[in-house]
Amino acid sequence: MRIPLGSLIKLGLSISESYTQYQKGVNERTRAARARDEAIAETNKYNRSRLEDQIARESVSVVCPNCGSTGNRIRRGSTSYCQFCGTAIQVGFDGTIQFHKPDIEEGNE
Repeated sequence: MRIPLGSLIKLGLSISESYTQYQKGVNERTRAARARDEAIAETNKYNRSRLEDQIARESVSVVCPNCGSTGNRIRRGSTSYCQFCGTAIQVGFDGTIQFHKPDIEEGNE
């Protein structure tokens, strides 16, 4: 069975054109996915920034008078403990701070 050369060329061009169309579709989907991912990342960055701002407004950074730790961030209107020495730190809703040293010498009276 002989296939004319012209038919083979047409078949080759048709396959080539189909593959080119397929690649264009893949590229468009990839671009759309990339744009969607960038939009999601931008939204997440915006939401994270808003959350960080909210936490900054609702909490106070406290330096522990007992050990000097600066890593304590406590929400207004709550009580927490120094993460290094255990000193109780109370922060009022107005941002006032009170400290209560831990009772280490309870057994020595």
